[in-house]
Amino acid sequence: MIPNEKLRVTLCGAGRTGHLAAILFSLNPAIDVTLYSSRSETVTAYKENDHQLQAVMPDGQVIKTRSVRMTEAIDEACSKADIIIITTPSHVRESLLQRMAPILPKHKNIFVGAIPGFAGFDWLAEKTLGDAPNIVIWGMKDVPHIAFDLQPGKSVRMGAENHNSM
Repeated sequence: MIPNEKLRVTLCGAGRTGHLAAILFSLNPAIDVTLYSSRSETVTAYKENDHQLQAVMPDGQVIKTRSVRMTEAIDEACSKADIIIITTPSHVRESLLQRMAPILPKHKNIFVGAIPGFAGFDWLAEKTLGDAPNIVIWGMKDVPHIAFDLQPGKSVRMGAENHNSM
């Protein structure tokens, strides 16, 4: 990353975790956020919602943002990214990584990770992305209860559903 340039974070997977992480990253003005969804209906809902996403926090506070870009074009989502966070289910990760591999930048370090990062993600990513010296593979364990009540392309609630009702 070049000094005074925004950090480019891409989230691949527009489910609960992807929506919430995109919104939270967008709160930092030094981060440029892209949310990739393979579902055209999610991107359409986002556009129909005036390009606005919102998250309802555990205390009831509503965070709204228009600074997240959502796309169903993998090249647009990943070709300039500094950090890629994959939040898709494990059974679709191999095809996602295969589509992503040829478009990843070669001239800078790229951090490619998954949430959750278990179930062999590191092996799969290494097998698919090869031994490119500029790619750093990482993963987070599990994130149970990070988000619920997803309205794709529109909003999500932070926390666990059963904990928020207490």
